Amino acid sequence: MKLMRGTELIADGDVKWVDEQHGWAVGGVIYADPERVFSVVDVPESVDARQIRQALTQMGLRQSVEDYVAAGSADLQDWWHYHPTFERHHPLVLEAAQSIGVTGDQLDQLWILAATL
Repeated sequence: MKLMRGTELIADGDVKWVDEQHGWAVGGVIYADPERVFSVVDVPESVDARQIRQALTQMGLRQSVEDYVAAGSADLQDWWHYHPTFERHHPLVLEAAQSIGVTGDQLDQLWILAATL
């Protein structure tokens, strides 16, 4: 799970609620939460094609992905254009992300955003 303040990643990993006074803990480090500005977010394993495309657009990554796909194999293009869902840890997702310079945390943020659309 991820500990978020708005859209800012505060911590990633073993996130646990401690108590009203202390808030959240990640790997033994306590993050105070007196105003409840934090939230714990699970990264979805998959999102649908519409969601991922809208999230890519909102994050300014859509054109980079479209260019990557256009330069790729027919199989990659078919997967991008016709697959109904996209899995966060699918090898093609990881390969595309690395090729266009998207980090693992950015992928997580993309999937979290996509799940809200």
